[in-house]
Amino acid sequence: MPGRSGHESVSTYSVTISLSLPSGHTGLWGWTRAYAVLTGALTETGPSRKRGPHGNTACLTRWPLVADRGDLVTTGEDDDVQTRPAVRIICVDGGGRVLLIRWRDTVTGRVFWEPPGGGIEGDETPLDTARRELHEETGLAPDAVLDVSIPVERDSYWLGRRFKKIEPFFLAHFDGEPRVAPAAFTPEEDETFVAFGWHTLDEIGELDDLEPPDLLAAIILLLDRAA
Repeated sequence: MPGRSGHESVSTYSVTISLSLPSGHTGLWGWTRAYAVLTGALTETGPSRKRGPHGNTACLTRWPLVADRGDLVTTGEDDDVQTRPAVRIICVDGGGRVLLIRWRDTVTGRVFWEPPGGGIEGDETPLDTARRELHEETGLAPDAVLDVSIPVERDSYWLGRRFKKIEPFFLAHFDGEPRVAPAAFTPEEDETFVAFGWHTLDEIGELDDLEPPDLLAAIILLLDRAA
């Protein structure tokens, strides 16, 4: 969840977008690049950058894969900024829809959609955390989380605190439309949870309040990475 939210040291590369689809790549996995350019989620040279209604921003850095917790470091630039390492999971069902969770910030009243995820605990690797958080927040099978991720820079506010970090976004894929129900919400999550929702990429592109604001571009880059 948002409050279970490190900063990792990564290299940033430009993203080259091609509208021609590779041979053998069809459906959701094949047309993500073309879709990204056509919808404005990505530019021809790299991801677009959005600023959310509360000043929240996200910037996508292209690869490398986040491999272990040793890659995650805090910025140390502001004692008031929360930098606990965290992860997110992009869950895709059999129809190509993405699972998002609707949260309500009880301090500001803001309501928004965000992928499941949360903070790294103890000696967990990011992948371990992704699998644990997925099950706790959604009840979905943790083994569905693949060892494929992209780093996404986050700068957001939640319950009166600022969170600034780079989070690995992992991919999980499911057949059909799996049943979603929390398995181990915290008291904070019980208080701030609003709803679960499966959304197409088109629908996500129409949502006004997303965390991170560039979520659609993050999803497209992750799908492209996994293709």
